[in-house]
Amino acid sequence: TIGERMFFGCKDLKSVMLPSTIHEIEDEAFKNSALTSISIPDGCEEVGACCFASCKALKDIYVPGSVKKIGSGAFRTLNNATVIRTEKYSAAEPIATGNVFEIDSSNTLTAYNGNVNDIILPNGISAIGKDAFFHDTAITSIVISEGVKTIGEYAFWKCENLKSVILPSTICKIGKSAFSSTALTNIVIPEGVETIGECAFWNCKNLKSVILPSTIRKIGKSAFSSTALTNIVIPDGCEKIGPTVFKECYELKNIYVSESVCKIGKDAFLTFKNATVIHTKKGSTAESIAKANGIKVDYEPAPPVILTASSAEENSMSK
Repeated sequence: TIGERMFFGCKDLKSVMLPSTIHEIEDEAFKNSALTSISIPDGCEEVGACCFASCKALKDIYVPGSVKKIGSGAFRTLNNATVIRTEKYSAAEPIATGNVFEIDSSNTLTAYNGNVNDIILPNGISAIGKDAFFHDTAITSIVISEGVKTIGEYAFWKCENLKSVILPSTICKIGKSAFSSTALTNIVIPEGVETIGECAFWNCKNLKSVILPSTIRKIGKSAFSSTALTNIVIPDGCEKIGPTVFKECYELKNIYVSESVCKIGKDAFLTFKNATVIHTKKGSTAESIAKANGIKVDYEPAPPVILTASSAEENSMSK
C-alpha cells in the first residue's frame, strides 16, 4: 500500500517505479506532483480519490485490468496530452475513452476528469457533489443541466478561471463555499433557491452583480464577503443574513434590505465605506444595525429597478 498523500505536492518528483506487490494506492498519493509517466502494476486493485489529480506533466499512465475501484477524481485535471492505457472493460476504460463525468447511483455528479474549458453538464444529474470540480483551473464556463437540485460544498472552490455559471430552474440549495475563489463576474440565482451556504461566493474578487430570487430565506455567513459587488437587493421573504455576509465589499454602494429580514449576524456590513447606503423601512432590523454601525440609512422603499431573479426572468421573456 502507498499511503494517503504520501507524495502529495512533490513538485520535483518526475519518475516512480512501483513494485508488483502493490495492492492499493490511497487518496491523493501523487496529487500535484511532477510525474511524467507511471505504470500501475498488475495486481493492484484500488486507486484512491484524486490520486493523480493536478499532475499536469503526466503524459502516459497504464492502469491494469486488476484495478477494480478508482476513487472520485483520481485523474482530475490531467493534461490534454495524457494517454491512459488500459484493458477493455476495465474500471479505467470509461475514463480513458472520454467518459469524464463520474456519476454515482443516486445521480450525483461526484467528479470531473476532463480538461474542457466550456462545460455543458449532461441530463439526468440530480446533484453536484462535494469537491466535484474542486480547483479545476481549466474551466471557464459551465451550464448546469435542468434537474440538478443541489450544489454541494466546495463544488467549484478555487476554479480560478471560472467566469460564467448558468444555474437551472430546478436548483434549490447552494452549499458551503460552492463557488468561492472563482472568477465569476455576475450570477443570477434562480427562483426556488431558499438557502445560500456559508462562504458560497466568498473571495470572488470580480463578482460585481448578484440577482437573488424572491424565494431566498437565508444567506449564510460570509456568503458574499470579499467580492466586488456594487449594489444588491435582499428580497421580501428573506429572514436571515448571516455574520460577515458583506464584509470587505469595498465597492458596495447600495444595499436594499427588506423588512422581512429579522436577524442580521455580527459584522454583516463590516468595512463598508462611507459612501454605502442601506435602503430599508423605518423600524426594520436593518435600520437598527445600520445606525449602530454608522452606516447611512435611506428610507426609499424599493430600488429604482427591482433586481430579483423573477423580475430578471420576466424582463428577458418580454424582449
